[in-house]
Amino acid sequence: AKLTRAIVVGPIARLEFEPIDHHDFAKDTVIEAQLPAHFFAEQGYQEGETLVLTPRKARIFVES
Repeated sequence: AKLTRAIVVGPIARLEFEPIDHHDFAKDTVIEAQLPAHFFAEQGYQEGETLVLTPRKARIFVES
């Protein structure tokens, strides 16, 4: 997935991703992830970078 936005708020980094393979996702799907801010800083992720995501605690929200 492509990292489109990264915001660090206190000890948490909130990330937004855009799926690369849109065949399995609805149009305008946003994948949100949170991780410790120190881990995000150590990894040096940049907006626009492509990353492989592995969900650990997945929750799905559907708009009506």
